[in-house]
Amino acid sequence: MDPEIFKQIRQGIINLILATDMARHGEILDSFKQKVDNFDFSNEEDVTCLKMVLIKCCDISNEVRPMEVAEPWVTCLLQEYFMQSDREKLDGLPVAPFMDREKVTKATAQIGFIKFVLIPMFEVVMQLFPQIEELMVHPLRDSHERYEELKQIDDATIEVNEASWPSSPSLPPRPPLITS
Repeated sequence: MDPEIFKQIRQGIINLILATDMARHGEILDSFKQKVDNFDFSNEEDVTCLKMVLIKCCDISNEVRPMEVAEPWVTCLLQEYFMQSDREKLDGLPVAPFMDREKVTKATAQIGFIKFVLIPMFEVVMQLFPQIEELMVHPLRDSHERYEELKQIDDATIEVNEASWPSSPSLPPRPPLITS
């Protein structure tokens, strides 16, 4: 292969891998939003931006899949986050709130992620590819609704447990209720 072509291909792959970094999510999505209304498939910059957004969609699209496929992966991800935050606590390091088992549940984690990251990103892509609405955006909205319902159940469970925990100076405070 021509060394210059290899270099271009390699750089393109690196750029796409780096596009999956959530630290750049807002920057990449904002750039795409600016291009989408006048998108030009013959413009290399537009196409590169599209590739970055599409790789992001692929990378974090778990909630587009059916619940029975998506939910076990969410559980694994939360376990990974919780193990990391437990270790950070032991080492006296700051803990990201979305990774702290004392502050997050599966429902609350997914509600925010779907509402503020996934749906906005897929809706912008839908402007360029309307056919993804039924295949991807509707499942995301359904998933969001399902997690909202789970959160209501979690909240009701917490209320019942708090109400039933006896209050006495001789008893320790009620431990936090972590739901998955």
